[in-house]
Amino acid sequence: MSALKLLVYEYFSAGVFECDDLCEDGFMMLNALLKDLSRLPGLEIITAMRPKLRSRISPDIHIENIQPCPESGAKQSFLQALKACEYALIIAPETAGAIARLTKMAEERGKLVIGSSSAGVSLAGNKAATLALLEESELPVPGWELLGESLFPESFALPFVVKPVEGAGGEGVRIIKTREQWAAWNAGAGKEKESFLVQEWVSGEAVSVSCLVQNGEAEPICLNRQHVSPGEHPVFFGITAPYHHRWAGAAMDIARRACAQVPGLRGFVGVDFIMGPQGAVVLEINPRLTFAYLALRKATTHNIAGELLAICRDGAKPRGLPVSGSYTCLVRQR
Repeated sequence: MSALKLLVYEYFSAGVFECDDLCEDGFMMLNALLKDLSRLPGLEIITAMRPKLRSRISPDIHIENIQPCPESGAKQSFLQALKACEYALIIAPETAGAIARLTKMAEERGKLVIGSSSAGVSLAGNKAATLALLEESELPVPGWELLGESLFPESFALPFVVKPVEGAGGEGVRIIKTREQWAAWNAGAGKEKESFLVQEWVSGEAVSVSCLVQNGEAEPICLNRQHVSPGEHPVFFGITAPYHHRWAGAAMDIARRACAQVPGLRGFVGVDFIMGPQGAVVLEINPRLTFAYLALRKATTHNIAGELLAICRDGAKPRGLPVSGSYTCLVRQR
C-alpha cells in the first residue's frame, strides 16, 4: 500500500509573511508537529519552508520524508504543494482571513483538511461573530461592541481593550487606560478602526483550554496558563500545560459548550479565557493548532498528531487524553 501524502503547511515558516518573532513561533510548532507525525506509519510528509530553516529541523525527523516546496512565491508554493498531497494540515493566523483562505483553497481542490472547515474557521476567526454566538448561547463573555464612527465607546469604563476583529497572537491588541491613549489610538487607526472591536477589560489570569473536536462534540484536553506581559501592548511569551486551577473543570466545561456552538470546528481547537474573580470568561476561539501543542505533547503519552488524523481522516470520536506534570514552553524571554 502506498503512503498517504500529507501536506503540513505552517504560514510563517513557509515565508508568507516576514516577521522573525512569528516565524520562530511557527517553526517551533512545525518542528514539533513534524516530529510527532514522523512517528506514525504510512505517511509521506510534504512541507514548505524557508531554506534557512531546513537545517534546524529536528534530527529525530527523517529528512528524506520531507519535501521542501520551491520558492516560487507563497501562493504558488502552497498550490504546488497541494497538488502533491491528499491531506492538508494548515497552521496559519486568522489575520486578514489567512487560514480561512488557505483552507478554502485546499477544500476546492478536493483535499481532506486535518482541521476545521473553511466555514468553521471563518466564523471562529471573526471575534465579533464568535462573541455574539456565545453570548446568544448564554456563555460567559465580556461586554463588547464593534467600533464604528463613535468618538468614544461610552458603554465601557476605562480601562478597556481594542483588538482586531480578525487577528492572532495578540497582534494589534491594545489596552486603553486613559482618554488620552484613546485619542492617540483613534487618530492613528483611521479607516482601519472599523475592523476593530472594543471589549470590556476583565482582570485575571490569561488561560486557555485545548480541545479535540468533531461534529459539534468537543473533548477538552486540559487547562493551560498563558504567559503574557502586562502593559498597553500585551506580548505572548509562552504557555504552561496543564495548569492546575480550582476552576479548571468549570473552564473546560465552558470550552466544551463553546466549541459545540461553532459549526465546522474539527481537530485541534483552543479556547482563550480570562480567569477572573467570578470564574472563566471566554475571549475567543482559535480554530487551529495553537502554541499550547508544544507543552501538551510533553504532558501526555499519547501522540496528539495521531489523534488529529484519527478524528479528521477516520471520523473517530474525540477522547480525553491523560495529562500529568506541568510543562512550560517559552518562545521568548520577558
